[in-house]
Amino acid sequence: MATIKDIAKAAGVSQGTVSNVLNGKDNVSSDKIRRVMGAVAEMGYTINERARNLRRGSAKTLAVVLPNFRDRPYLDFYSGFTACAEQAGYSVDLHHTDDDPESERRCIPLLRSRGAQGVAVFSSIQDGSQPYYDAGFEKKDVLFVGRPQPFESPYLGFDMYGAGCRMAEYVAKKGYRRAALLLEPVTRLGSGRFYDGFMETLTRLEPECEITDRVTTTSYRYQNVVNLFANAHPQVVVTENIALAQAVENLRSSFYKSSPVEICTFSPVFVFPEDSFTRYEADYRELGRAAAERLIHSGAHAPQTQLLEARGFSCWPSQNTEPTGRSLTMASGFSHTTQVLQCLTELYRENTGTRVQVEKVSHQELYDRLQSGEPLPYDIVRMDVDWFRWFGPSCLTPLDELDPWLASRLDGFLPGTKTRYSTVDGRLLALPSAVSVQLLLYRKDLFGDVGLRRLFFETYHEPLEPPKTYEQYNRIARFFTRKLNPSSPTLYGATLVTGEPSVAGVEYLTRYFSHNDDLFDLSGQLRIQSKAGRQAMEEMREAAAGVSGAGHKYWDSAIREFARGETAMCICFTTAVSELVSPDSRVADKFGWTCVPGGNAMMSGAVVGITTSCADREAALDLLRWVSRDDIATAQTLMGGISARTEAYRSSAALAAYPWLSLARRSCRESRANCYPPSGGENFDLQQMEYIIGSEVIRMLDGHVTVEQALQNITRQYEKEFAAGHHRRPKRKGNHKNGTE
Repeated sequence: MATIKDIAKAAGVSQGTVSNVLNGKDNVSSDKIRRVMGAVAEMGYTINERARNLRRGSAKTLAVVLPNFRDRPYLDFYSGFTACAEQAGYSVDLHHTDDDPESERRCIPLLRSRGAQGVAVFSSIQDGSQPYYDAGFEKKDVLFVGRPQPFESPYLGFDMYGAGCRMAEYVAKKGYRRAALLLEPVTRLGSGRFYDGFMETLTRLEPECEITDRVTTTSYRYQNVVNLFANAHPQVVVTENIALAQAVENLRSSFYKSSPVEICTFSPVFVFPEDSFTRYEADYRELGRAAAERLIHSGAHAPQTQLLEARGFSCWPSQNTEPTGRSLTMASGFSHTTQVLQCLTELYRENTGTRVQVEKVSHQELYDRLQSGEPLPYDIVRMDVDWFRWFGPSCLTPLDELDPWLASRLDGFLPGTKTRYSTVDGRLLALPSAVSVQLLLYRKDLFGDVGLRRLFFETYHEPLEPPKTYEQYNRIARFFTRKLNPSSPTLYGATLVTGEPSVAGVEYLTRYFSHNDDLFDLSGQLRIQSKAGRQAMEEMREAAAGVSGAGHKYWDSAIREFARGETAMCICFTTAVSELVSPDSRVADKFGWTCVPGGNAMMSGAVVGITTSCADREAALDLLRWVSRDDIATAQTLMGGISARTEAYRSSAALAAYPWLSLARRSCRESRANCYPPSGGENFDLQQMEYIIGSEVIRMLDGHVTVEQALQNITRQYEKEFAAGHHRRPKRKGNHKNGTE
């Protein structure tokens, strides 16, 4: 096996130089780095990361000890724990005990020998704390999760007493007279808080209810369930975890179909409907995240016992397949979110009996329909938010006329959406449907490569890191463009979407808003011919040197170029980012994300409203409320769509799949980009403005006009189209309901 001495000899450098290169230090020339890494590859040398960390004294390892790898709560916990730990630079060792105390005792010395700095454990030992302390762990470095210890030890879990109370209240409310409670033995050790809460509450609320409680092991659970059905004949079975509930359901559905029984269980969060159980849900991914954070910060400022609140009962409605005869049509542009809505509205039909037909319409066709002034042949329309102020007043029914209290219920939407995505001239015309915000995506593997970092520093005398300005962005783009730098591992440095005037206009405004928050001054004058306007146009011109020149017509085309590994950076809207984790992506585990240069991202997306043509506005409003629910929004996000609900961006399940959503939420909150004039914004067609800007950007990039001429032409065209009043909002020529103007 090759040694550092062998590598040094082959590369013609000192052993110290090899050590510096392998440890990622930037004090070695790019030429020596290339020689060392070439020798490493040729000789098949591999780095022992654990040994290197131990030599440094900087091993960052946490451990998780679980009863098993099968049950959903433990898998969710591990997912949340690992995501948080790895984001902080820690690795995670995973161990399981099969809920056997002796197996756990044998595991403890192994945790110690592998250098775990902290341990999160679902302990199967009655006094699980003492063996860990005897092995040399400090009290603050062992966190007991989900199963409280009989002696004082750091503990993190859910409020199981409160959960027991709530589930007993549910049983009492349903009026059941025979109830069974199924528990696992390890929970009865310590306080048994779930049992206490359930029994105390149900005996107080329904003293006549017969309660049969059973404590069962994994091996004996099916026998216990058979005994319950044979002897207790319960109307409801309450379990403290989903595994017990599944055991009950397996036997009920196979052998006791004629015995109607409700199964009510303490459960992890299920994003999609689950009809077998009534679920009282708790977020185990969030529990895992909280455990990792507590260990990373060594329990600083954390109470000895920390209880998280459960989510509560799942609010997915029960199914009602009886048709009502009601039907609605919804128009929506071509997008993956529209495909997701087609699936979700089928669930709405099952829940309510109302049939919903979602029609996919091209953006241009929908724009032309709206512009024509003809009555819309739809009950509901999802339109681009950039069109909303222009078309909304003429084609949408004010929602506050249908529900005066609706405006007060908009708090669950993302920050910055209440006004722009719902109201025009003080009237509530729509609800936010989807919010897409710009992010900067970059190849973190390339930005972290020690050789490329050193070469960039030698070339530009600054570190290679995600750019904070578009000047830096263009410099990095040139560095990663192979025709300008033959050493670049990528063909191009960045993407640029200029294949259509409207999107080229957005690319320009992206750069403009890195210098200025407002496109218009307080008097309503366009600010294009300003220092910020000129800088943005120059940055567009310079950006063209480091891109493919493919003429991308939309951001989905640019993101596919990035997904193929052809570019080092890409600025795009969040609606397209999920493409990067598809099976075809070559960069699924290689890209990072950060704020756009300038930190002032543009927001896009869609609004949803009821057309003036709608004949059944009550049904349409009910659908709008339904698609705006947190559980529907979270499901929509996990299925690859985008939502406007804050909960969809906070959901641990959604963040596990799409971790950039937390940055997207922050970018929405921090966005200051304002495209609208201070007054008369309701009469401003933003898409037309973007078209005017983009047309001149394309002409400038093609060399037909100079930067200054492009800015002058934009101002003149704006004054012609808008200031002179030539660009007018269409009037509806009638509607399907009463044919009036």
